[in-house]
Amino acid sequence: MTKNRLVDLPAGHVFPETSFLLSRELSEQYRLAIGDKSSLLETEPDLAPPSSIAALSLGSLLKEFDLTPGVLHASQDLEFLGAVRHETQLRCESEIATKSARAGKIFVTLKFSTWNGQKEVLQGRTTLILPPDEGAVQS
Repeated sequence: MTKNRLVDLPAGHVFPETSFLLSRELSEQYRLAIGDKSSLLETEPDLAPPSSIAALSLGSLLKEFDLTPGVLHASQDLEFLGAVRHETQLRCESEIATKSARAGKIFVTLKFSTWNGQKEVLQGRTTLILPPDEGAVQS
């Protein structure tokens, strides 16, 4: 299956919903990779590190499209709305919130929310700067 290139998708594009299991193993691998030594997670071992929820949400979103080589991650804004326990199935909804061209670069802001059943646990926005690409849709 050929994926769409992010550079070709317009503002307002809604991505298919994604889902993932927030396993204890993935969570622990994430903690070790970033050197997280939070004492809260030692006293509440069933809770997943909030940043792991964001990383896995973005990871599931990034599988939905191809990125142009040379993409830069410009900014990220996250709001955590609730704790999540390990072994929880989460789903992520996402869309292209804005897309603009400035100084020969394409700025794309992705908006996403992550849900634990009917409860929203994370809202986020991430902005990517894409290099110029001839033939890309500019919107």
